[in-house]
Parts: sequence; C-alpha cells; structure tokens
Amino acid sequence: MARWRLSTSHYLSVENNEWEYNETDRATGKQIRTRLKVPLQLDVDDPNCWNVQYRNPRGEVVAGEIIVARRTGEEHKDDIIFIGDPTPDMIPVDDEAKSVSATFAKRWGMAPNADMSFGQHVMESFQAEQARIQSEANVVKIEGMAEIMKTMTDMLAMNQKLMATLLQGKTAERRV
Repeated sequence: MARWRLSTSHYLSVENNEWEYNETDRATGKQIRTRLKVPLQLDVDDPNCWNVQYRNPRGEVVAGEIIVARRTGEEHKDDIIFIGDPTPDMIPVDDEAKSVSATFAKRWGMAPNADMSFGQHVMESFQAEQARIQSEANVVKIEGMAEIMKTMTDMLAMNQKLMATLLQGKTAERRV
C-alpha cells in the first residue's frame, strides 16, 4: 500500500469533499442546491488535520502528522485517501510509495526530501542559476566598435589641441 507523510500543507483531491451552495428562488420559493467538488486543505501545522497524533504520558497531544494514501483496498483506517499523483512534498512511508515517488523524481527535478520542501529546492535552484549567470563574463561584441572608439579618441585629442591653441591666444591678447 502506497502511503506518504505530508511535509508541507497541501490541497488534495479526495472523494466526497464537496462545497454546497443553497439559494431560494424568490419567484417559486424552491430551494436551489449546487454542489461542487473541491480539494481538501490539509495543514501540517493544524492539530485538527493530523490523522496520526503523538501523545505524552498524560495523554495530551504533543505532535502529529498527516498520512495520505492511494486507494488500494488495504489502507489504514485513519489514512486520507487522495486522488491523483503524489507531490515532491510527500515523503514516502513505505516501499511502494518510494517506488511511485521515484517514477516522478525526474519530472520534479528532485527526490522527496524531509529536510527541504519543493519550494525551497526551486528557490535554491533559481539562486544558483542567478549566481552562475552573474559570474559569467557578459562580453557583448559590437561590430565596428573599435573604429568608433579610435575616431572618438582622435576627436578628443583634436579638441584638446584646439582648446590649448585658443587659450594661448587669449592669454597673449590680455591687457595688464
């Protein structure tokens, strides 16, 4: 039986999880009921979502976790049965779950890891790629740039000579 422990909060498709909207038609007085299938929110930090609870000697709940499974017919009675594929933030609990997760590892770009969430993995990948790109020398070659720079240097030198000539003429004409 494939079972996983959630390492981060998830919205999972499960059977019989519906949202119901009721409305009364003013003209006829009949009630209109609309039901939509919605995913179930499972928050790993919310004790009300934990289906496995750990208690201290006094019987108080001190920790817990959420275990989800695929429908196989031999699930644990407290497991939450989900529909669809596992995610990178589901840590395999048994061998079957490990083999299922291994088939998705190439698509995810990582193996499920209890120490790092998929979001953290993506952020680290982006930061490493950014550092790699910034460290590369970004040399842009523009055709004819050497000629333009030589021309500009020559013009600068001519301007300096012209300014020097004009300044010498002004100092000679100056009255004392």
